[in-house]
Amino acid sequence: MNYGDGIYGGIFVSALYAEAFFTSDMETIIAKALLAIPAESDYAAIIKDVMLLHRHYPDDWRDSMERTGKQMGCC
Repeated sequence: MNYGDGIYGGIFVSALYAEAFFTSDMETIIAKALLAIPAESDYAAIIKDVMLLHRHYPDDWRDSMERTGKQMGCC
């Protein structure tokens, strides 16, 4: 049986594709796709964190990636 962030990732990506048929605005696509997974999940939290970092550092994805890794305790 599958559960947790693994399945939430699949659901989220599927919802991204579905929403892209209706709009090309990435923030809207991501916001609507987030509605497909539990808001309290770790997966939703990291997506929200990455979106926030992108708003702060829109031209520096490397800095955003490094900060995300530090938040997750993996880098």
